[in-house]
Amino acid sequence: MPPLTLNLPDASETVRLGLLLGAVLDIGDLVSLVGDYGAGKTTLTRGIALGLGVDPATRVVSPTFVLLCIYRGRVPLFHYDLARLPKASELYDLDWDTASQGVVVVEWGDRADGFNGSDHLELQLAPTGGARRAMLIPHGVRYQGIMEKMAEMAPAR
Repeated sequence: MPPLTLNLPDASETVRLGLLLGAVLDIGDLVSLVGDYGAGKTTLTRGIALGLGVDPATRVVSPTFVLLCIYRGRVPLFHYDLARLPKASELYDLDWDTASQGVVVVEWGDRADGFNGSDHLELQLAPTGGARRAMLIPHGVRYQGIMEKMAEMAPAR
């Protein structure tokens, strides 16, 4: 199956896609977000948090300076950011064992050493002008199963 590219016209569509994704994620799922600053990684994570049942009043922010934010929902969300981590291997010192009891979202996931062999979903985001974003979903077994579940949930447009 070839990679899938989604065009997201604004932040609300990025959140909506994240909400659909969060609704099908479960304990042990790992999502790696790749993209430059301003690509929409945190915006997508806000939607994932909503889909996981995190209280909509909770402010989901980029963990750039704290490296990890934990949000409580039907499944805990462990939101990591590797942008400022000196060595990607230090990620495993940040509550990584506990994180396996929830859903893990890693911004700047391409900086991590250990995802290559693990079962995870990698999403590549890129700004395409103004508030528009494009998201590339590479092929893979995990991707295919998640996309099928999301398609079942998404209302027809």
